[in-house]
Amino acid sequence: MRRNIDIFTQTHAPHSSRFVAGFDSINSGSCAVGFIAGQYRRIPALVAETATDDDQWRVVNLKGGKGNEAHFDAIAVLGAVDDQQAADMTLMQFGRLFDSVAMDVLTTNTNGLMRHLDTSHYHAKPSTIAPWQLKAMQDVICAEKPMWDDINLVSHKGQTANLLLDMQRHDDHDGLLSQFDGLPNLLEQLGVEEPGFDALIVQYQYLEKLTAQLHTAMKNAGKAGVQVVNVTVSKPFKRNKVAQVAVTYDMADGQSVTILFHNPDSTPSKLAPADTLISWKIQMNNRDITGAIQPNQGEGIALPVLAGRILKLVNQNSDRFKRYQVKKTEQAQALADAEQRITDKTALDKALDDEMTDLQQQIDAAHEQAKQQQELAQQNSEVLKGLMADIAATADLGEATTKNYFFKEKEVDGTKFHLSVDPFGDGLTVCLSIMPATGGEQTEEQAFTLEQLQNGGFEEAKAYLKTLDEKFNQAVVEDDSIPAEDIQFVRDIEAGTVDGLAEDNFKRLYGIAQETKNNGDEETEGAAVSAATVMAEKLKPVATEKGISLERLNTAIDDEDVLEILDSIEALQAALNAAPEPEPEPAANPDQEFLQNIIAGTVDATTVDMDHIIELGEKYPDDAAFNALYEQALNAINKAEQEAAKSLG
Repeated sequence: MRRNIDIFTQTHAPHSSRFVAGFDSINSGSCAVGFIAGQYRRIPALVAETATDDDQWRVVNLKGGKGNEAHFDAIAVLGAVDDQQAADMTLMQFGRLFDSVAMDVLTTNTNGLMRHLDTSHYHAKPSTIAPWQLKAMQDVICAEKPMWDDINLVSHKGQTANLLLDMQRHDDHDGLLSQFDGLPNLLEQLGVEEPGFDALIVQYQYLEKLTAQLHTAMKNAGKAGVQVVNVTVSKPFKRNKVAQVAVTYDMADGQSVTILFHNPDSTPSKLAPADTLISWKIQMNNRDITGAIQPNQGEGIALPVLAGRILKLVNQNSDRFKRYQVKKTEQAQALADAEQRITDKTALDKALDDEMTDLQQQIDAAHEQAKQQQELAQQNSEVLKGLMADIAATADLGEATTKNYFFKEKEVDGTKFHLSVDPFGDGLTVCLSIMPATGGEQTEEQAFTLEQLQNGGFEEAKAYLKTLDEKFNQAVVEDDSIPAEDIQFVRDIEAGTVDGLAEDNFKRLYGIAQETKNNGDEETEGAAVSAATVMAEKLKPVATEKGISLERLNTAIDDEDVLEILDSIEALQAALNAAPEPEPEPAANPDQEFLQNIIAGTVDATTVDMDHIIELGEKYPDDAAFNALYEQALNAINKAEQEAAKSLG
């Protein structure tokens, strides 16, 4: 359903100025200024800040002069409380531009206004909008007048589908798809009053017989389609002082047909047993279809003919009605779910607020504790400095930085030795680092807290420093380099002359890689990374073909982690051995391809057989993907027919 504001195009926001020839500027006040554009005419428009979705458009006809010539214009207004306010708003924003007066104010619904602007013969020359023209465009049943020959449709190329499609295009409020909400609500909308009749029971007997006959006619007419499952007859009521009766037929698919009868004789407010009832309104679901079923009102129609016409439209509308009800149910459920999520999130928001309050209290407490700890650390800092200096003196370490970092170092055959006493938050670390030229640092260290040092750990720290000092002084360098034959083996895999994926070769390469990690031989480790990458590249195409993820392997290669690369290769080989053969592609659906061709425009949508389209819609009731294509194809057909109609017009 199109909202009233959807047809409005804004050019100036409320409370903004716009330039008009002959004036310095004009302020828009509390209105948005813009226009409404149809196919054959564009008119200025105003939207009040207080406008709602329930407001109808008002069209104000203005008459004035420009120079010595008469000038006419029509302005659309949304959100005015009455006709006078609409006229005042129009004169303020547009009337003073050519000293005009408001001739009349017309009320229209959104679709009626657009139908008027899209009708060419109403706009052959500039003029105001005539009331009768706008009235003719309100709640139109369909564009082409329906014509019947008994049960056979003469208009709309003889196709019920074309008639229903024409009705759907003019169903402004989705009445064909909305479930009927019962006779009491309908009678309340009609503004009826319930009279009393002396011969009421006789009238009921007569009406039940008529209802049963029409029910039988509907059953015969709809044998292959939707069936009537329930009939409801209203009490006699008055509308415009005329006695009337309503009958509702509920269908198996959820649709309904309601027929209103009135008494047209010389005493219309009285209903006697012999009086004839004539139907004056036929409603399918919430849409008046009298003009489509009984275009010549007042003529007598045989019950089988009337039932046949009704059932044709009911059956034609059934699939679309059911799909709409499913969507409506899903939307209602989605709304309920959203409201529940709002409730849950509101509760969560409160819980988070409570948690934030609690966390803030914890943060405040932590800040207070940190402040106390900082004060304590400052007190302990001077004590720790004296203890560190005494311990460092054990190995004759010198102070090198302002942070009381004591160390000494030397180099033997390219290997560096570094002995240190290093402070941390509230303690110290005694450390010996041995750094070979080939890389791979070896470290021995032990940490002592201030509390440990003050409670017997001082002598333990000095003894540990003496032990490390002896190792420092010995300066022994062990030869743990990789054998030359292992280095050549890695190079051969890298060059591709040795198959690293063979089980024995793989195990040997893994062992060499572990050794390079341990002794820090960066050059050999780099060659092992390259060799493992060569092995990985052989497996990648096969893994990709079988849909196996290479994320772990690629990450390991990017990180240049040789052991992780080899582990990923081993896992990849296991996955390849377990991978099933790919299944063949499913065969294409010719019906789906036909709909896709309509959507793509490779098939002329104006020549499509609508009966075939309807059959396709019934063929796959539970296929969501196909139904989505079906809706797109219907939209493409509608658009093509509209374009064809425009070209003819």
